[in-house]
Amino acid sequence: MKAPLRAWDRFWFTPAPLADLAVARVILVCVILALNRMSRFLIVGRATADLWDPVGAIELLGLTKPDLATMQLLAWVTTALLVLAGLGLLTRVALVCVFPLLFVQEALVMSFGKASHATIPVLYLLLFLTIAPCDRRLSVDRALRQALGRDVGANESAFARWPIELFYVVLSGFYFSAGLSKLRTSGPAWADGNTLQFHLLQKGVPLGLEVAEHLWLCALGSAAVLLFQLGFPLGLAPRLRPWFLCAGATFHLGTGVLMDVWFWPLPALYLVFVPWTRVRSRVRRARKAVRTGTRPGAA
Repeated sequence: MKAPLRAWDRFWFTPAPLADLAVARVILVCVILALNRMSRFLIVGRATADLWDPVGAIELLGLTKPDLATMQLLAWVTTALLVLAGLGLLTRVALVCVFPLLFVQEALVMSFGKASHATIPVLYLLLFLTIAPCDRRLSVDRALRQALGRDVGANESAFARWPIELFYVVLSGFYFSAGLSKLRTSGPAWADGNTLQFHLLQKGVPLGLEVAEHLWLCALGSAAVLLFQLGFPLGLAPRLRPWFLCAGATFHLGTGVLMDVWFWPLPALYLVFVPWTRVRSRVRRARKAVRTGTRPGAA
């Protein structure tokens, strides 16, 4: 039993660069700001009462259809908190406060019939970062701690790895459930190309219509989608992960170009899996090699 427990502990709590976790915080905030732009709150405030059908979370909280003035206030407060979190000023406080606001926002949006497929994983990552040391680098908070002589200066932490790994688990469940749903609904026949051909014709995007003319191409694409979605959990293995992330980026680009269905927050958040500290080190070595005329990695 000890060996599996040690492997489990290594997977989640092997020390990882705090800078990578801080970059993940900045990426997430930028994605939410680009997605939100205060418009999602305002859409709720301007929606007509006849569309109001509160989901379970809203009923549990006892909320009624909010008015536009309330939504405008919440939009400004949420934007301000996100900017604070991005800058790293009162980071943890800002994240703790903004999470319930965004959670309620998504519940309100869904109460008007808008599915939030691409935004639910965003909330998961926000929750993980809220309880992780994502303010230890690239933050005003750190600069203030340094000015007060309280910064310990550690570059890595045993708690910097698990939020990123757990977010990949969330994405794995997201994609795997989508693939499993296809198999439950249609079985292996889903990959015969007819379903994809139907959706391409229905969307009517010019490039998609050209692809729809070739059933074999639709079948190939359908099989690739199933393999990607059902196989995505294999990316928990670090060596396989880049391949599945590339497959995911290709999938989302394909749905956007062929069907005008853009779940862009998901592939945008793939950036949190980039080992930014390692990339920066390699870029520095390459620049040094160019200046000195030596081969990178040479003794």
